Amino acid sequence: GLPILQELYKKYYGKPTVWDADLKLDCPSYGIDVCVAHGCALNKQNECYEKAGLLYTKQSLLITQNFCEIVCIFLLAKYLRGSFKDCINPQKTFRFAPAGACFGIQAVFGFFAMEEMGADAYSLYAQASIIVLTLAWSIMFKVRLSGPVWMGVLTIVVGMVGFNMSDASTTPKGLMFIGLKIMCQCFACIYAELFMKTDPEVLYIQMAWIKPVELLVTMIMTVFMSTVVKVENVLFVEGTPKTMTAVQAITELGYFHHWSWLTVVIMCFNMGDTFMTATVAKKFDSVVKGVAGVADIIYPTQFLMFFIKRPDYTPLMVISGIVIILGAFNFVLAKGGMRRSHRRKEEIAGLKAELGKATGYGAA
Repeated sequence: GLPILQELYKKYYGKPTVWDADLKLDCPSYGIDVCVAHGCALNKQNECYEKAGLLYTKQSLLITQNFCEIVCIFLLAKYLRGSFKDCINPQKTFRFAPAGACFGIQAVFGFFAMEEMGADAYSLYAQASIIVLTLAWSIMFKVRLSGPVWMGVLTIVVGMVGFNMSDASTTPKGLMFIGLKIMCQCFACIYAELFMKTDPEVLYIQMAWIKPVELLVTMIMTVFMSTVVKVENVLFVEGTPKTMTAVQAITELGYFHHWSWLTVVIMCFNMGDTFMTATVAKKFDSVVKGVAGVADIIYPTQFLMFFIKRPDYTPLMVISGIVIILGAFNFVLAKGGMRRSHRRKEEIAGLKAELGKATGYGAA
């Protein structure tokens, strides 16, 4: 639901006029200088929504979210175990630090990517994580993938290329951000698979070890993206467009600038997404995550976006979207078949070992 909520914010709160204290007018009414600076055409009323963005500082939302998650986890530990002692383990925090750092970095890049593209494009491009995660997983765990799995991966690649050829709205900056998000997310998932599943502690205690690192890295990313990379957004301050970095926006406009009730809902949904992702990583496997990912493509692309702004898809984009969905389904089913085949081989090997023991006892 997160990309859809971001689109709702852009539609109802992302236009600069909403946040002007004096002028409650449509974008063309500001005057030619202001409109040209914002990128609006005077004869197109809809340009305001097309150029609308996530005006709040993404890092302030993520920092607040991580802090709230830590508070919730500690309160849960206090309620279930009577103390916070198990939540504080520097040795385990250091062990899980790379995963926490990457989860924090990918969250920042994900929010930047959502500002540069629509919910439908974001959901489709995010499926590239299947390709990267599959390659990393097969190399890291030295697993040979079956032909149908590779067919699913290649189908997704073909669909991505076709969709990108017709996608004129997504900027190169958006593709760069989602690519960085996918790389960090895949590393975090592989690292978590190596350690989270093998650690006997329950999930919420493990998250208590990870979350402080994620919070710290998000703060560092706020300064880094503002001072080193200098990612800037156009904000309207008293009717005047002003380009500002995250640190400038927070210091000049306030920590909670451009927040609304919908921003709080976005934060709560992102908190739920964090806990559900951690649950899948701990309890299930990539097949379950793949099924959820396919559903994630369908409802923003084919259903909910029609209630926000009817997408203007070209025939190639429609075909490419269908190809991506079919490729993802094929990948999920083939991956599940590989897992079942591996499980059967293990069961057969176990039965043969037991039969060998029984035969040896009988001969004796």
